[in-house]
Amino acid sequence: MLTYLCFDKHFELYLLFVFRRIEQRISKVRYMKVDIERIRKDLLDNSYAAFFIGGYGGAIVEAHDIENMSPDELIDLAVEQGVDLNKYQS
Repeated sequence: MLTYLCFDKHFELYLLFVFRRIEQRISKVRYMKVDIERIRKDLLDNSYAAFFIGGYGGAIVEAHDIENMSPDELIDLAVEQGVDLNKYQS
C-alpha cells in the first residue's frame, strides 16, 4: 500500500523557494577562501553594537556563542545576517 503526503500548493512552492535559497548560499560559499578571524571579529563587533547602542540584551549571549563557533557555523551566521563574504576573501 502506497501512502502519499498531500501538501498545499503554497507549501510546496515555499519548500522549493527555501531549497533554492539554501542552494544559492551553498554555491556562493563552497569554493571561497575567507579570513575566518576577520569574520568572527566583525560579527562580534556587530553583536556588541547591538547590545550597547541598540539595547539588545541577547547580543551578549550571541557574542559568547560567536566566540565559540566553528568556522562553518561562523560562515552560516554571516550569510544569515547578510554579510558579503567577498570582503573577507584571502
